Amino acid sequence: MTDLREIKDVFSVESRPGTMVLVAGISDLPVSRKLTAIVRRPDGSTTETVAYKDWLLRRTPAVHEVEGFLLVGLEKSDIPDGSSVEIRIDGMASIG
Repeated sequence: MTDLREIKDVFSVESRPGTMVLVAGISDLPVSRKLTAIVRRPDGSTTETVAYKDWLLRRTPAVHEVEGFLLVGLEKSDIPDGSSVEIRIDGMASIG
């Protein structure tokens, strides 16, 4: 069984080698550890890449129910609206 998470937002960061995605929900995936991401597009196609969980800059003390992941080697155009993602630790089942 896969744990696909809705991608809420996608943006490029000039100083990073990939694209940041914000996903719905909170997980116990580790920060700064190499992860695997499988992006599923609305047309059913998929792309697998390396991902790193990133700390989100929070400008308010409110709790946010989203997480940020850097998807290495992907461009913003590779992740169309309506895409979802499965993030997992290399060699393990997904954690969500």
